[in-house]
Amino acid sequence: QALHRRKKAAVLAALDLWRLMRRERPALVVTRGYNAEALGRIVALILGIPAATWVHESRSIRPRSAARRLLDRLLNPRCAGVLALVETQRPHLLRLQWREDQIRIAPPGVTAPVVTAGRAEVRAGLGVALDAELVVIVARMRPEKDHATLLRAFAEVRRVRPRAQLLVVGDGVLREELERLVAELGLDRDVVYVGLRSEVGDLLAAADVAALSSRKECAPQSLLEAMAVGVPVVATAVGGIPEMVEQATTGLLVPPGDPGALAEALIALLGDPVRRSALADAARREVTRRFDAATAVRHAERQLSGLARPPARLTVVLNGVGRGGAEMALLNLVRALDPALVTTRMICLHRGGELADPFRAAGCPVEVVGRRARDPRTLLTLISRLRRDADVVLVVSYHANAMTLSRIAARLTGTPDIVTVHTMGPNPPAGRCLPRHVVATLGLCRALVVLAASQADYLRRAEGVGTRPWRSAPQHVIPNGVPSTPGPDPAAVTVARRELGFGADDVVVGTVGRLVPEKDHAMLLRAFARLVADHPRARLVIVGGGPREAALRELAAALGVADRVVLTGMRTDVGDLLPAVDVFALSSLQEAAPMAVVEAMHAGLPVVATSCGAVADLVTDGKDGFVVPVGDDVALAERLAALVEDSVARATLGAHARDHAVTEFSDLVMAERYERLIAELIR
Repeated sequence: QALHRRKKAAVLAALDLWRLMRRERPALVVTRGYNAEALGRIVALILGIPAATWVHESRSIRPRSAARRLLDRLLNPRCAGVLALVETQRPHLLRLQWREDQIRIAPPGVTAPVVTAGRAEVRAGLGVALDAELVVIVARMRPEKDHATLLRAFAEVRRVRPRAQLLVVGDGVLREELERLVAELGLDRDVVYVGLRSEVGDLLAAADVAALSSRKECAPQSLLEAMAVGVPVVATAVGGIPEMVEQATTGLLVPPGDPGALAEALIALLGDPVRRSALADAARREVTRRFDAATAVRHAERQLSGLARPPARLTVVLNGVGRGGAEMALLNLVRALDPALVTTRMICLHRGGELADPFRAAGCPVEVVGRRARDPRTLLTLISRLRRDADVVLVVSYHANAMTLSRIAARLTGTPDIVTVHTMGPNPPAGRCLPRHVVATLGLCRALVVLAASQADYLRRAEGVGTRPWRSAPQHVIPNGVPSTPGPDPAAVTVARRELGFGADDVVVGTVGRLVPEKDHAMLLRAFARLVADHPRARLVIVGGGPREAALRELAAALGVADRVVLTGMRTDVGDLLPAVDVFALSSLQEAAPMAVVEAMHAGLPVVATSCGAVADLVTDGKDGFVVPVGDDVALAERLAALVEDSVARATLGAHARDHAVTEFSDLVMAERYERLIAELIR
């Protein structure tokens, strides 16, 4: 809604804002721009509405007046906070009288520009030869963009690369001055001006390298657009650019105002198409992972929600916190939750456990009640803790005593409760995923969280969840997530293979899991025995300990593959061993949504897995790897062979698996979904 008020009508604008805010009662007022910052924040603070400012600069372009500095000193401490795009802005914001605890980072995002025309067609329209080496800059012609340095650098480039041309997209106050510099440098025929254009995607896709020569920047959108289109970038290391471009991995960075360094970087890329392609691919993946528009919206939602209200208090109730899959998923969740949005505490009814200290280290206090479930004091303790400290309570399905007592306490205290289900299949630990009395009272539950759509279908079909109103609770699909890590570098691969005794030429199939019957490692060994008949360089590593270890060693010897199989026993350094693996295999008879598969996908490994539980919800067949029938060692061997003998397929499927995992199965995505659910329950 536009108020159509000029600066001289500030009083009338303030009255308009007063009426508007009183009518709408927003949860948060966000301001942008000096006049809006002044009037918007003053009116919001008078009405008692949280106010924040969104800053898109890492340095002040012009000195701030005494009046503005006074206004900052008076208003900033009273506001909810300030939003920034990159960490580089933090010192600037501290100088502007913002406190450290008020600063929130909401990274920028971009939708890849649409490419509607082919490279040859675009170049023909520009008068640029198809075999020319084209550098492009997309930027307004303003002093801080420093086109002059780029032009001087390009003059050096032309002396070494006579086929090079420069495409300048944009306009501005310095155009005439820059045109004179082009003439002085003798580049009239080598620089193509196109002014302001809407088809930026076509222009970027037609270029070989994108350049940015700024002296001042925050988080330039044009750089992200070039990376999203798949154009390698050379940029100055100013503002937030080093946070967006990783030197020599997703682009090249040079000092500002240094034509020689800029020319050297451009010459290096123009003369090396293989390196250009590698940088472009890495940049595109980085934009997809960190800077796509949907990710930026999620980050902004988290930060805005945190500024609009105090953090919610989540209490997790368990019997104890041992080293199980559900507990590890909870630990990942606690570590990833934004403490400005959700704070956590844990109550263990019976005992602490191996993970109690890691939870405490993650900022989640752990209280051990140490009583039996039948002791009436246990319920009284839960009621007291929930009434005093909890806005929402979360319980895990197979901690049956904790789930039952905490749900009773939640009803008595009016605390919204979340039941999470981490099991699936005909033989979960308690015989059912959810006890019958829990299913019969789900209508009293505020939220039921499942890991996958297929798990929800199983609960309905096998246990009657949702078949009657009293068995129904609002369902939310929130997959488990693990922290994203960078792909392994060659050094990590070498170290891991040396640790396991594998050579550089070996193709390694790996699996991670307890050595128990339901994991069916015997089927994996049979499939591997089929595989090595035609692929003698194949190797198998089985990470995990358990009661089946001796039997599996005997089977490997009987199949004649003992010299190609490594059983590591129980290991806590799985992340250090995964770089040695080329293909991840899962042979289970029964699973829910196995964390080992998600970790392998994050490591960039293609996955070949049996179609048990919710595996097909994790692994897209033919894109992230392959899904084969349960118990079918022939199909498993065939799919493993297809990847063992094709390094290109391994790389392609592994890259897709990593992108899929980062987008859907990361700890941050899991935390964001829980944050939204908790906010909904509190409202």
